[in-house]
Amino acid sequence: AWSPSGCYNGESFYTMQSNAVAAFLCFDAAHQMWIITAVLCDSSEAHMAAYSPTVNTDILNTEHNWYVHRPTKWFLDTRVFILNCGGNGAWLDADNELQCLYDKMYGDQICVSSDDDDDDDTSQQLWSGNRTFNVYTEACKNQQPIYEYIVTLPNTETDVFGNTQQSIVEEVYYIHFQPMRKYSDSNETVPHWMMSKGQLSTDAVAVCEADDLLQCTSHSWTVQQAYFGVEDGFVANVIDPFLSVADNACVDYEDNDDDDDDDNDDEIDGAEEQTTSSWFALIFGADTLSLIGLMTTTVGIGCMLCACVAWLVWCRKYRSKRMRVNTQETFHVIGSEHNLHKTSLHR
Repeated sequence: AWSPSGCYNGESFYTMQSNAVAAFLCFDAAHQMWIITAVLCDSSEAHMAAYSPTVNTDILNTEHNWYVHRPTKWFLDTRVFILNCGGNGAWLDADNELQCLYDKMYGDQICVSSDDDDDDDTSQQLWSGNRTFNVYTEACKNQQPIYEYIVTLPNTETDVFGNTQQSIVEEVYYIHFQPMRKYSDSNETVPHWMMSKGQLSTDAVAVCEADDLLQCTSHSWTVQQAYFGVEDGFVANVIDPFLSVADNACVDYEDNDDDDDDDNDDEIDGAEEQTTSSWFALIFGADTLSLIGLMTTTVGIGCMLCACVAWLVWCRKYRSKRMRVNTQETFHVIGSEHNLHKTSLHR
């Protein structure tokens, strides 16, 4: 943890003692960025250990945007948390308390959905559509996982140290678990899952009173809705009817368009066949179609019977012909023998 140690360049600076070596976290006015150095705000390469390219005087807004110096070059570290450890800040569990990452009560990704098809300006939704939150793999909070959704923008600018990020972090949403006192003077706590924006904090943009994250479905989240009048306005806590959480990553329904098209083609083909039958029924009538089917069946059976009868007749004729041929051959031989016998007697 970094401890406030005074002011420098009009901003607070912080120190951390590690292995008898001091480090300083301060705002560098010359470069308009936060840096970590071995000597107070000395931005020379010999003394600088890390810096955030985010041009912002608020240290809490530098999350996920830090370059760390290694012996030969700078490395971008997008997994940096900056927490306010006092006030509404949220402590993380100790480094050796990472059991939530092994218990796997939920997936490594969750889908946070706010599907509102109505273009109603009074909607309490935080966004429209689905957002996949990823688990933060470096820490737990109150023995529960932390999920984050990072919105980035493309970047082509090179910072003062010659480094260029392909993208910069525009905003970050967190979902984390935080028990809260039931009453301000009570020791009893109530489990809450919170969604905070910009930093891991109890200053939440949405709150779900539940112990199980998967119970935070539609009509379970309370959000702050601003109402503006002619001269003034106010903020009220209202139920968001659309915001909900589901386990695992969000499904991209656009990927299934081709499959849906194939299914639609099959349905169209079937519909065309059905339409053709309907047209026949419309022209000839349903009773006529039934009669035509019966007549077709009867004619088919009649043709089969005629073929059988013709085959039997042919067989009988063929058999009679064969018998006549055999009889003539027999008579001829007998007659020849008889003539020969008569000739012999005559001699």
